[in-house]
Amino acid sequence: MTGETTGEKMTEKMTKKLKLPDIINIGPFPFELRPDAVACAAGNVNGSMMADSQVILLSPNNAKEAIQETLMHECLHAIWDKTYLGIKYPDTDNDSEGELLIRTLAPYLLGLLKDNPELVKFFCH
Repeated sequence: MTGETTGEKMTEKMTKKLKLPDIINIGPFPFELRPDAVACAAGNVNGSMMADSQVILLSPNNAKEAIQETLMHECLHAIWDKTYLGIKYPDTDNDSEGELLIRTLAPYLLGLLKDNPELVKFFCH
């Protein structure tokens, strides 16, 4: 017996499968990406952004595409929290203006980046 928990095994599998970075920068703020099946299941969510601790939790149990969309969604929450958007369009619950905007934008922004690798290269160089 190795002493690894099921969560640790899933985290390792997810990190290898998606090549998920440990840290991403959202504006000047570094956010830790942390696969956590237990916390996501307890909250009945695919992911969660914790602004104060600068952590994004992701459920490793989902398909690759679902994890990617969830990460984009949670990154938008981080942007919302750190900007005027969070004041103008609060994202306090599932029916709030901010949450509806984030839910609408996330798949389109993800698609824009995934479907246009030359555009990503242009932005990054």
